[in-house]
Amino acid sequence: MSADNLKVRHRFAPWRAGPWTMSVFLEAVFPTADPESLGTGKYQASAGWTSTRPLLIPSRWLAAHQTTVTSQLHQINSVAGDSERTDINYTKLDLSLKDTWSCHWVKLALNMRVDWIQDGRTGAVGELEYGHLFGAQWKAWIMGGGLLWGEGVKGTYGRKISLSVSRTL
Repeated sequence: MSADNLKVRHRFAPWRAGPWTMSVFLEAVFPTADPESLGTGKYQASAGWTSTRPLLIPSRWLAAHQTTVTSQLHQINSVAGDSERTDINYTKLDLSLKDTWSCHWVKLALNMRVDWIQDGRTGAVGELEYGHLFGAQWKAWIMGGGLLWGEGVKGTYGRKISLSVSRTL
């Protein structure tokens, strides 16, 4: 059995700014991966800002749909850890468009990265996700994505497909 790094995030209470809902968060990552090669070998500290806004699309067909646009700006830095491993210092800008109806959602995302360790080299991945809510606590989703540009930039990948299930307590 293998495990990834441990990530802890605290999101502060959101607030309204006109049609936008804003929130900030702090995050810490601990190098707990087993085997170690699966993780970064670095302790990381980061902060981010998220803003979400509903889009009102006048359409009879979309009347039961809730469409939102979200942006997230997030700075990630390594602060300690294995000196033999690569330091981490990159900025994420994620943009998404999500349509929710009944117990379903579809999300299209553009996730861009600037890797400051690589002198500001940029990269991006595109993702498409479909999900379903099973009651108030359970949800499952499938996501596929692929590299748009910037092979080797921190936080990007070539191709990916994932199936996820989560339970909210």
